[in-house]
Amino acid sequence: MTNGAHRLYVRAQNAQGRWSNISVRDFTVQDNVITITGAPDGWCRNTAFNVGYAATGTYNPGNVFTLQLSDATGGFINNVTALGSISSSTLTSGVFTPTIPNNVAIGSGYRLRVISSNPGITNMPTLDFPVGTTCICLTMSSVRPGDWSDATCWSCNRVPIGTDYVRLRHLITIPDGFLGNARTVSYDVLGRLRFNANARLRLNP
Repeated sequence: MTNGAHRLYVRAQNAQGRWSNISVRDFTVQDNVITITGAPDGWCRNTAFNVGYAATGTYNPGNVFTLQLSDATGGFINNVTALGSISSSTLTSGVFTPTIPNNVAIGSGYRLRVISSNPGITNMPTLDFPVGTTCICLTMSSVRPGDWSDATCWSCNRVPIGTDYVRLRHLITIPDGFLGNARTVSYDVLGRLRFNANARLRLNP
């Protein structure tokens, strides 16, 4: 079945052998899907954070992935804020490091999504994302594979400390001789932790 709009018909046959439509449903087949693979549970204004994404499907030359913040009610029609862009037709994953501007009002109804420009696809999965007055890192999620000691691998744009609830969504490596800290560590399906030589992890439950 090709990508695009399709229509599904359900038909029934009566006792006389005549057919009739009893239901018609429009649907769309779409290979291109962009999901957010890691982000804070919410954030404040004027402080950088990290958002990871993963894209499936085919994207054309000149394509731009854009991270968007919805309006205060979660809608993406008016008052949408672009938080960052990555130009790529081949990069299937990446990390945005955005900052929420001061003109965005505090509220709990915002959502995040990543869209593409070529093809122009906007009906992508969204993520609840409250905007608050303080940057509280409720859960420290990985946003891409990399080293534990690399702040760009983490949603809150810093290395985890002993009070953080760490959520591994990617392969994270603790480098040689490094001591990692966390309060607890949980794993998503693709989350893994690798210890290099003399690497340690201290939990502080």
